[in-house]
Order: sequence, then structure tokens, then C-alpha cells
Amino acid sequence: MPPIPIYFLDANCAFRTIVVAVLRLGFSADITLIGTGDTWPIPACAAALPGVPILVLGHLDDTAYRVAAMAAGAAAFRSKDALATKLVPTLRGLTSIQRAGV
Repeated sequence: MPPIPIYFLDANCAFRTIVVAVLRLGFSADITLIGTGDTWPIPACAAALPGVPILVLGHLDDTAYRVAAMAAGAAAFRSKDALATKLVPTLRGLTSIQRAGV
């Protein structure tokens, strides 16, 4: 199957650069990173990129922020605090969902 397109959204440019490097090293067979940005709200991104999962990384695992991100169309939300343990499983899950056509 072809790689799944991913758009990475985070407000911190330096952090985006680091995560993009990790994504390219660890996931190039599974994903195609089509872009990054700091644009909020998500609907602006989702409208421009139909079918592309948007992963939001929040500074804190705040329930209100998580709910807002998911309600706005994010495919997944993860706290930056949990990045070391949850980024890989989240991306694997997103690629599985996309490949299944869900």
C-alpha cells in the first residue's frame, strides 16, 4: 500500500522541526509527510487537506484542549509530555485506520 499522507500541526516551530526529523527517520515507509504548520483552528487545515489525518500535539494533556481538537476534526491528539511513549503507537494507529478505509 502507498504511504498515508500526514499533516503535522504544532505551534512551536523548533519542536515541529524535531518531530519532522523523527517522522522522516522512523516512518518513511508508512507515511508521507505532506506538510506542517501552526494554523488553528483545524477546520481550515481539514478543508484544505481532505482525507489527510491531522495530529495535534498539546503542551499539556488538558481535557478541554483535547475535546476542542477532536471536535474540530483532528484525527488524534497527544500530549507532548507523552510523546516519547505515544507518538509511535498513534501514528501506527492512524495509518491502520487510513488503510482500512475508516
